[in-house]
Parts: sequence; structure tokens; C-alpha cells
Amino acid sequence: LARSQIKQTLKGSRSLEDKSSGKFVEFEIANQDQPGYLRNVTAAFGGLKINITFLKSETDHRGALSTVIARTEPLTRSTLEQVLVKLKGIKGTKEVRYKYHR
Repeated sequence: LARSQIKQTLKGSRSLEDKSSGKFVEFEIANQDQPGYLRNVTAAFGGLKINITFLKSETDHRGALSTVIARTEPLTRSTLEQVLVKLKGIKGTKEVRYKYHR
């Protein structure tokens, strides 16, 4: 009985996705390059218990601006909104964009 109830609950959940499905959210974060910025980005995701599946950071040739690319498992709308607020609140963040890949 408990297994059937768990299956029914999981079936109705929009936040759970098959991790092998290739579905993910990609964030592109433009920022002023500064020490500790990447740590703050990973803390924003980690504080919400979001698993980062890919992370890349590039700095422009002058060293003033950088871009962080982060991919996560699919997120609920609520969790997405929460992480966007956290990312935009990090000192040095210029812009945050995201895209769902389905």
C-alpha cells in the first residue's frame, strides 16, 4: 500500500524528472570578475539544495568581466524564482539568463 501511495505522489509531482532524460536548466551569469564570485554562485545553488551538473567560468581578455555557465536538473517554478533572486543578489552580478532544455 505504501509503495502505491508513493508512486501516485511521484506521478503527480511536476518537479521530479527522469535524470537520464537529458532535460536541464542552463544559467548564464554575466558578472564583474572578482575573487570568490564562483564560490558565491555555487553557494546560491547549494543553499537551495540544487545539484549543479555542469559548471564553466570564462573571463574576458581584459579580466574585467566573466561569464559563468551552470546547468542543473529541471527545477520547479518556485525554486527557479528563488535561485534567480539569489544569483541576482550576488555582488558583481550584471545579468542572469536561463533556458530550459527539454
